[in-house]
Amino acid sequence: MHHSADKAIVSVFIDWVYTQRLPEKNAAWCDKNEAIKTGKAQLARVKALVFGDRILSPMFYKGVRDSLIEHIISEGAFYRAVIHAFAHLPEDHAILDLFVEVHCRRFHDSYDTVENGELELQASLPHDFLVRMIVRYSKIAESVLPESEVEPCNYHGHVDEEEKKQCQAEIDKD
Repeated sequence: MHHSADKAIVSVFIDWVYTQRLPEKNAAWCDKNEAIKTGKAQLARVKALVFGDRILSPMFYKGVRDSLIEHIISEGAFYRAVIHAFAHLPEDHAILDLFVEVHCRRFHDSYDTVENGELELQASLPHDFLVRMIVRYSKIAESVLPESEVEPCNYHGHVDEEEKKQCQAEIDKD
């Protein structure tokens, strides 16, 4: 973990030890010197989840897990958090599935921009995350795609409808 992230997470943990409450606002999850961004707050929650597991604090872990679940569902999946989660959580962890599910349900390509840093991070997304997305999208597609066959002529690049009809007639002969 990055040094400033360590301080922020340890600070959240120490505060939790005394109050048994986690921060409600995104700003409280980040180091005071960091710009407050929703994605950084999500990454901090993932790091705190890993931290809670490593220090064997089940109540802190459960609280962070619940906070992270709410954050992912309400704000979407941010790539820095996805990358860290897939690198540091067990492959069967439910949070990984939640990242995939929320991304598949809510993602729109306009969300990833140079300004928010998500566009650049696309190339760093974990292979396992991408494969899980493919599998999830295929299950979603099963329920919404028409049952008709894929038509080869739609991909031949015919110059006009007449050429397409002639080609289709030849295919139908076979």
